[in-house]
Amino acid sequence: MIHPAQNKAQRGCVGLIAACAAALAACDSRECAAPQMPTGEPPAWAPAPPVAPISFFENACANCHGPHGMFYGEGFAALPDDSALTHAVREMVIGPARTTLDEASTAALVAYHRHLARSEREPFVVITRIDGSAVEGEVSPGARVVVVADGLEFEARVDGHAWTARLDSAPVATLVVRSARQDDGSCAIELDARAAAWTHRGPE
Repeated sequence: MIHPAQNKAQRGCVGLIAACAAALAACDSRECAAPQMPTGEPPAWAPAPPVAPISFFENACANCHGPHGMFYGEGFAALPDDSALTHAVREMVIGPARTTLDEASTAALVAYHRHLARSEREPFVVITRIDGSAVEGEVSPGARVVVVADGLEFEARVDGHAWTARLDSAPVATLVVRSARQDDGSCAIELDARAAAWTHRGPE
């Protein structure tokens, strides 16, 4: 014999199950889909130059100025101001190099010439690609590169003047590239990927 209280509880469970089934049957799949977590906007990194400046220099300028500028002329390095340097680089791209460059690639090449003209020779660094967890770029020879992504440091692999870093995860909110001389760590320089894609930028 079923106790009245037990019978009442069973009827309540049956009613609850029936109500849930009816609710599920009436639920539209679009309304009942699991909520999507907001992913947020990806970081707006500074645009990379379409033509990598050190590679361009080695292919088009090194015949006269030497590998990585070892024959860099004192007169060329001692131009009176930044506009004169930019003009000279443009002329050399059109003249001896016999080619043309877009504005961003020209600006990056001018920045590399600024590096060559400075006696302290802190490393020149450029970011050429940020694609998911891969970060790539160029650096002047004899330097190490460390990528700091969301506060975590990743040592980049440097091969000649090209460097590559692999991050643990992507996307990241902050990305900073640090470089210094390999021998003693001197002449360190830092590059925030949100502000610029290369170092040694001239007056804005």
